[in-house]
Amino acid sequence: MFYHEHYWSNPKGYEWLKRQFGEEYNIHNLTFRNNHIPTQVDAIINIPRPGVLIKNPHMDMNKECTKLFKENEWEIFDVPAPTTFMLPQHCNATPWLHINMLSINEDTIIAEASEIELIKFLENEIGLNVIPINFRDFISFGGSF
Repeated sequence: MFYHEHYWSNPKGYEWLKRQFGEEYNIHNLTFRNNHIPTQVDAIINIPRPGVLIKNPHMDMNKECTKLFKENEWEIFDVPAPTTFMLPQHCNATPWLHINMLSINEDTIIAEASEIELIKFLENEIGLNVIPINFRDFISFGGSF
């Protein structure tokens, strides 16, 4: 289980998870360099299939988590930048919300249809089948898949 300590969460939440679930699950505290604005973890990293982590190239994980993934032989990829950094007026989301995708199974993922470079990356580098869906308008509400 991964816990993202940042604006909406704090060390006490991490401690509570460890107390409640630490005997059943391994719980890891993720922190990121260059994470200066409120950003949900699903706009920083995504795990599209077991053993594969994709991430925002501008926010590196703490050394302990990077070590954890590498020791367990995970492949770590930087995703391409979003198609546009323009957001709707009054939108508080990050353009990197394109990383928030929905895995259907280990081979299939739903991604924003306008993110052509991301889709090519997922198909060619990761080997996923991508179902492109027009969902960009929902960024106005701070969410994605």
